[in-house]
Order: sequence, then structure tokens, then C-alpha cells
Amino acid sequence: LDTGVAASATHLDVGEFHTCVAFDDDQVRCWGQGIDLLPHTFANGIARLESGAYHICVLDGQQQVWCAGQNGSFQCGRRSSTNVPRPTQVLGF
Repeated sequence: LDTGVAASATHLDVGEFHTCVAFDDDQVRCWGQGIDLLPHTFANGIARLESGAYHICVLDGQQQVWCAGQNGSFQCGRRSSTNVPRPTQVLGF
């Protein structure tokens, strides 16, 4: 699989219709239905990656949670049901 990243995969997570991979250069890439996350770099590193059906959440190296994707049931931690196209920090953790 050519991911377009010259780094090694460190985490892999699969949602209902998408796949996300974290790399050792602290980038995450996702592809598939419902989420199309272009490379996003997490400045504090990546500790964990978790997918829902149409969203992804990342726990960074400083224990901060970031989510992106469909938010119709507030699964990205936003008070609005608007989709979240780029990883946004979930406050309150």
C-alpha cells in the first residue's frame, strides 16, 4: 500500500467504512467513506488511535484528545452536530 508517506506505520485503526494509520513522524492519514483526513501532524506525538463508524479520535503524547469526522451524534466532542473536517481538540478531559 502506497500511503504517500516516507515513514513507518505505528498504529492502525479501522472504522466501519474507513481506515486510519499513524506514522512515526506523528502524522495520521485516513481514507474511506465518511472521513478523508489528509495528513495531519500531531505536535505532541500519537499515543493511541481510535475509530468510530465515521470518525477518528487521537490521544496525543500529552493525553489530549483530538477528533475529526462526522459529528451527527456529537461523537467528536463538539456541542454542534456539524461535521469536523480537521482534528479538533476535545476539551474537558
